Order: sequence, then C-alpha cells, then structure tokens
Amino acid sequence: EDIFTTTLHRSELLSFRAKFPFLEDADKR
Repeated sequence: EDIFTTTLHRSELLSFRAKFPFLEDADKR
C-alpha cells in the first residue's frame, strides 16, 4: 500500500470516528 494513501485513509477514519463515536463502540462488540 502507498504510504500517502494509508495516511489519508487513517486521517479520514479518525475524523469519521470523531463524528460517529458510537459506531466505533459497535465495532468492538
């Protein structure tokens, strides 16, 4: 995987989790 793509994906994932923290909780179950 491209490092730039991975970093971009991570920042998108973090901002997504910040908007929808309850989805992260549902993920862990």
